[in-house]
Amino acid sequence: MKTKTLLIAMATLAVGVISSQAQVYSANVVGYINQPIAAGKFAIVGSQLINGSDVNATNGDINTTMISGLISSQSASPSTSTNTVLLNWSTAFGAFTLSYYYTGADADVAFNSAGHVTGWYSAGGVLSTIKLKNGLACFLHNTAAIPLTNTVVGTVNQGTTFPAGITITGNKFNLLCNIAPVVTNLVVDAGGNQLPFGLPAASLTSTPNPAASGLNDKLLVWNAAFNAYATYYFYTGANADSVFSGSGHVTGFYTAGGVLMLPTAWPNVNNGYFLYHVGSSFTYTPTFTIQ
Repeated sequence: MKTKTLLIAMATLAVGVISSQAQVYSANVVGYINQPIAAGKFAIVGSQLINGSDVNATNGDINTTMISGLISSQSASPSTSTNTVLLNWSTAFGAFTLSYYYTGADADVAFNSAGHVTGWYSAGGVLSTIKLKNGLACFLHNTAAIPLTNTVVGTVNQGTTFPAGITITGNKFNLLCNIAPVVTNLVVDAGGNQLPFGLPAASLTSTPNPAASGLNDKLLVWNAAFNAYATYYFYTGANADSVFSGSGHVTGFYTAGGVLMLPTAWPNVNNGYFLYHVGSSFTYTPTFTIQ
C-alpha cells in the first residue's frame, strides 16, 4: 500500500501518520493519537498502537507508551498534587490501581532521591510495572486546573497479530478498547456483518429478556462531559425484535428502552469502554488491515 494512500486514510481517522517519504511501499503504519482531557475530567484511554519497552515493542509498558503531554508536579502527596493520575483496572479484583505521572526531575524532588526516570509512580514512589497491551484500556484523570493532551505514538496493529488473543472474563467488568484506530460500531458493520476487529457477536450473551433482568451483556461508555456512563445492552436482531416488540432490529447494543447505540456514542479513536460479559470467559483474535 502506498504511503500517500495511508496518509489520506489515517488523517480521516484523526490519526497522524508519520512518513519519511511519499510513494513508499511499507507494511507498517506509524502514527500518533492526540487525546485532549479537560481540566478536572476523566477519560478512558485505550491501547491501539504497538509500542513498549520490549524488543518487539508490544508489551504496552505505560512508562514508554503514555508519557507525553501529561502534567507533573514536585508534590509527593496525591491529595494535593496536580499530577495526572492513571487508574488501571483489575478485572479479577474489580478495582483500580492508581499511578501518578512524574518527570524524572520532579520525582527526584518529590521522593527525595536522585536518578528517577519520567514515568508513572505509586504514592510511595515506586515505578509502575503496568503493561497496557493492545485491546485494553485505562482511565486518565486530569487533576490540574488546565487541559492536557495525552499523545501516544506507535505502529498500527494489522493482520492477525494476537497470538494469545484477547480474553474477556465472564461475569466481570472488562475495561477494553477496539484495536482498530477507527470510530465504528463495536460488533457489526452497516450491513450487519461481523467486524473482523469488533467484539465477536457469537460469543456475546443475548437473551429475549428485558435489560433489567441482567441476562444480557452490558456496555458502559464513558461521557467525559458529564463524568458518567451511558449504559447499553447487547441483543441479536431476533432477540431485539422480541424484547422491543418490532421487526427489523439489527444485532448490536441498545439502551434499556430499545434505542440502538448511535454513532455519536461510539467510542472515539483510542477511547475505551467497560464490557460486562454474562457467562463463561472466552478469548478471541481480532484482525485489522488498512486498505
